[in-house]
Parts: sequence; structure tokens; C-alpha cells
Amino acid sequence: MAVLLEFDLSNIRELSQRFDPKIVDRALNRTLNVMQRKVRVVVSKDVRAFYNISAGRIKKDLSLKRTIEGGKPGRMLLYVGPRIGLPNFSGKVKTVRVQAVSNRGSRFSTRRQATYYRATRGAGQKRAQHKTGAYGFSALLNNGNIHFAARLGNGKLQALKGPSVAHMVNRNTERKVLALLGAEMAPEFNRNMAFDLGRQVGLY
Repeated sequence: MAVLLEFDLSNIRELSQRFDPKIVDRALNRTLNVMQRKVRVVVSKDVRAFYNISAGRIKKDLSLKRTIEGGKPGRMLLYVGPRIGLPNFSGKVKTVRVQAVSNRGSRFSTRRQATYYRATRGAGQKRAQHKTGAYGFSALLNNGNIHFAARLGNGKLQALKGPSVAHMVNRNTERKVLALLGAEMAPEFNRNMAFDLGRQVGLY
């Protein structure tokens, strides 16, 4: 999933004709890098206000790529990750007492491993469970990562996952990002241009 973030810098070509194109491009790149960091902060803060997940895990699945659309510079905000494993949502492994049935049909009490997670803030812990009803347990899967997994009827292990970053970002967050770019993109670019032009003539 991707959201195109267009910056209204329609005079970039004119600036490149009036000034050294290298200076314009350098100022633009620094501006985009600054705005990229600010966009990540906005997205991370909004997502973590509702979902119980770390900023580092969100950052891992966010990518911003420079683009040119219709002659206008911009960044493509990409949500690059798949659904996120339940251990990332404050996952915990506990030992619980359960009732089991022996091969002879007798019921007995025993201890089993149980996995829990908390997907959203303010919500209680939930036991990890597949939609088939199979409960999850902690397992090392083929990719080398620890997951909460359930054993299905065919004997295969299925990793239990929550939403992806793309599903956690809502329209309100995207509106905040666009408002941020609209308010701060041009002033940041102007500061960078002024600095680079000043350095060219020896002011810095």
C-alpha cells in the first residue's frame, strides 16, 4: 500500500534556472530528509496512541521514496511490511493449568504453555488463538524468528499475526501528514536554500 505525498513546489524548475541546480537539489534533498523524519514521528505517534506496539517496529515497515510527479518533487510513503506477529503486541508466554484427556479417556489436570497478547491500548490481554479455535504457543519457525503459532488439523504450524502497519494507519493520520507537509515543507526548503546560497558567497 502507498500514499503519494505531493509537495507544492511548482517553482523548482524556475529556481534551478536562476541558481545553481546542484544547490537547489541539495536543499531539496535535505528538506525531504527532514520532512521524512517528521512524517515518521507523526505516523508512529498516531498508531501507538491506539495500538500496543513499539515505535521501532512501526519504523521498520515505513519507507519514504523520492518521486517526481508532473514535475513536482515528492515522497511516496510506503507501508512495506506484512501483518505483524502477535509477540510484537506485548506478547507473553505463561504456564496455565488445563484439563486434558488421556489415551484411555480419563480426564486429568496438567500444565501447558499459553500465549497472550494485547493488540490495543486499554484492552485486556487475549489468549492467542487461530480462527479454527486452536490455541497458540511459542515456536521457532523456519524464518528463524520466534512466533506465536497454532498447530492446524493437517499438522502444520501457522504463525498468528495481528494487523500490518498499512491497516493501522487511518485517514486521520494521513490528513495530519499532509497538513504537516503543507505547513512546514516550504519554510524548511527556504531555510536550506538560504544557507546553501549564503555558503556559496562565503557568509558561512
